[in-house]
Amino acid sequence: MKKNKSSQGQVLQYLIKAFKSIDIENAICSFEIVRTICIVIVEVAEDASGVTRDGISEFLSSFYDHCTLGTGAKVPCLRHDFGKGDWNAVGKILRFGWKMHGYFPNILARPFMEQCIRGKVLSSLSETFYRYIPTETDTLKSANTYFGEVDYEELIDVMTVHDSRNVPTKITLPLMIEEIAHKELVQSPMFVSYCFSPVIKT
Repeated sequence: MKKNKSSQGQVLQYLIKAFKSIDIENAICSFEIVRTICIVIVEVAEDASGVTRDGISEFLSSFYDHCTLGTGAKVPCLRHDFGKGDWNAVGKILRFGWKMHGYFPNILARPFMEQCIRGKVLSSLSETFYRYIPTETDTLKSANTYFGEVDYEELIDVMTVHDSRNVPTKITLPLMIEEIAHKELVQSPMFVSYCFSPVIKT
């Protein structure tokens, strides 16, 4: 199967469209990829060829490229052409991949997924945030440890990029990083959490 950006985008759209109408609680399904652009959902008990697993992999690759932000940890980003039904379908695909094939996108930020599944964040926001923005991590970690030695203008630039309204000090910086991390990893994708939660929290 050839992989290109065009076919990936089509896999994303076809799967979302197909899963919108699937009852994920009761469906036993797999799918076939025909000429890399046509996905047909078929009810089957087995998928010995691994086509379904490959399809999920294709879907996730496209999903990361077109629907998420971040580097080492990703969170979904709002799109003008994605409504509640679209995000709900993505949640169904994630659940299907996990339940049927043990396939789960652990690059999605843990605090975001905890919010979807548990309704609250249990893991470290700052540690995940550092993976989300690796190019800015050194500045933030250095400022946390050696505040007086960091390039203050560079620190202010980093904070401004993330819409910080306050001036950081040695005392306030750790809390400010936690607050910014919560905004980026939990608050910004909250609508997506709302759409994912009903189908994946179980």
